[in-house]
Amino acid sequence: DTRSENVRELWLDSPWDVWKDARARVLGERRWLQVAIVAIFIALLAAAVRECDPWVALVLGLGAVPLLTNLTCYYYGFMMGFAALWLLNPLTGVALLALSLVTAVIPALILADDDRYTAVSLVIVLYVFAITVWFMRRGRSTTRVEPA
Repeated sequence: DTRSENVRELWLDSPWDVWKDARARVLGERRWLQVAIVAIFIALLAAAVRECDPWVALVLGLGAVPLLTNLTCYYYGFMMGFAALWLLNPLTGVALLALSLVTAVIPALILADDDRYTAVSLVIVLYVFAITVWFMRRGRSTTRVEPA
């Protein structure tokens, strides 16, 4: 009921005010879910970085940003830090390119702004979890790719 396309005509004092209030209310009601997701991520991250080099832990730690903040659009530029993981496994770089492609296609497929941003956030969180789980499962057996 509170999606942007449903409340667009209900602005009171400024554009998006009704939507922002509804969003804040729903986020408050579902705070437990965010806390649970963050706790799961922190546990996975701790397991993933247990035997990694510090720089890998730093890159994987960037994954906490989309879970702890409300970012939009170009603020997701920090995700480029994950490109450094290509040195350990080229598939992480390919996955990052695929993520970039998906986040560029979403706006063409989803017209409502809030739905678009939700979809982008979801694929970014899925990427972060997937890469973190991959490093958790690989452990020290990851071999470095030496540039030519």
